[in-house]
Amino acid sequence: MGREPRIEVELVEEGPDASGGPASAPPASDPDASAPAAPVTTPSPRRRVRTRTVVAAGVALAAGLVGTQAVLDARERALYARFADVPGVVAPLSPDLEVLWRADQAEVTVLWADHEVDGLRLGAWFDEAGTPTAVALDPRTGERAWAVPLGEPEPVVRVEAGPVWVPCDLVEEGPALLVCLVPSAHRPAEPGELLDGPLPADRAELVVLDAATGEVVRRAPDEVGTGMAVLGDLVVTARVRDDDSIVVRGSDARSGDVAWTTETEPGTASGDRATVLGTGAPQLGRVGDVVLVQAGAGGARVDADGTVVATFRPTAEDLGTVRVTHAGSDVREGEGTAEDERAGTVESEASDGTLVTSARGHVLRHGLGGGTTYLLRDGGTRTALPGGFPLQVGLDDGSEPDLLLVPDHTRGVDAWDTRTGRTRWSRPDLPLSEAVVLDGRLYVAAVDTGVVAVDLSDGTTLWSTARTPRTPRFAALPNPQLLTDGRVLAVVGQRAGEAPTMQAYALADGRPLWAAGLPPSVSTAHALGGHVVGLNDGDDDWSVLG
Repeated sequence: MGREPRIEVELVEEGPDASGGPASAPPASDPDASAPAAPVTTPSPRRRVRTRTVVAAGVALAAGLVGTQAVLDARERALYARFADVPGVVAPLSPDLEVLWRADQAEVTVLWADHEVDGLRLGAWFDEAGTPTAVALDPRTGERAWAVPLGEPEPVVRVEAGPVWVPCDLVEEGPALLVCLVPSAHRPAEPGELLDGPLPADRAELVVLDAATGEVVRRAPDEVGTGMAVLGDLVVTARVRDDDSIVVRGSDARSGDVAWTTETEPGTASGDRATVLGTGAPQLGRVGDVVLVQAGAGGARVDADGTVVATFRPTAEDLGTVRVTHAGSDVREGEGTAEDERAGTVESEASDGTLVTSARGHVLRHGLGGGTTYLLRDGGTRTALPGGFPLQVGLDDGSEPDLLLVPDHTRGVDAWDTRTGRTRWSRPDLPLSEAVVLDGRLYVAAVDTGVVAVDLSDGTTLWSTARTPRTPRFAALPNPQLLTDGRVLAVVGQRAGEAPTMQAYALADGRPLWAAGLPPSVSTAHALGGHVVGLNDGDDDWSVLG
């Protein structure tokens, strides 16, 4: 360490010591009066002044360093707090990550679901006995604050399908509630039957729990094939009718009182398409302040008061051709106009068609066979995107919400403006790969380019790094993984013949901050529920790191 700075200052003291008179002796260190007092050496006034001045300078310097560190710590805390609520931002990263606890697939799914109340992650699944169970999980320790069975055991679920997730959503207005749509009375698959989703269920029940305690607030039977999402304090459910209309209902989450019911015109959904791809239930998700109901190649947007903002009715071309054949059951072709009995055959096939989906808050129609992707507008018009399906960014704070990042013909990136229908900027040198959108910037990591920080508004490079290692374990994912806590950007990857590493850069300017290896036996690292979760090498379980 460097020596403290010596500051020579001439001071003039008043009183006897200033004139060189005798100084008062300090009290004896030994209180025993019979013992002779030890001789005491009194520093000269000038030496005393200089000694005290040096000490004072050291104290001032230390105080300054402490003050500076306090300011830096406050700035770091402000950065963490600023982005803490952005899904995908993890707890503060450091080079000494260690395994906090090991999680199985069901527990990892709870972390991924992103339902959090008072630091606990909430979700539900069918446990080892086949019992649908809601849990509140402490992501730092893996301990369960509470676990509540939602129904009776159904061993066939575990035997036939392994871990099965129960769809749940969170009411955050007022006292938090966990709302789960629980299927039951599952039927085993028929001999030779091909399933494109979970086991079929004959019953369903909506169960609402107090998120803090797990206490069941209410239960209500529902129809099989119902989709569910929470919007404000409402539970919004939707179901496709036989005429392919969609019935949507909004109910008070706590009381169950129906606030409104609405339905779309026949043909808005595509029942056959939904049946082929899963259970036949429409998928519901929040897009801004409305709910997007996705029913195969069709769908609708519904707001909080039940108004149908827009419908997305599929054309014959959007539907494509569908054929499903099971032993002794019907064969449906096209839109179900041709039916036949073909006993003894087992076949499941879906030709090119489309699905209604969303990206960055925009409703899209996506070709299943890799065809054109369209932006669907509320007025019923559609606009073709210049490239393929937009990049689905795992961490996206919504910066520049009018932009969709689409692949160009060279597999670079085009930023397509949904307002103008034109490309705002193009970066053919930027591979479409692992990315983060945060605070007006796009961060991309690729083996060939390293990490590049791009201004989302105009596509200019703000900073870039050297090449980064490949992602370990997954040959299908050749690019590194990105993690951020809002202050640093960490790249997780692995060079040939080396152990996995994590390299951290400053988000602001790309300065290398630190590098560290992952804990032993951990081969990858991902952001799940605000925490870093790594897949264990050679195992099917995961490690939560911290």
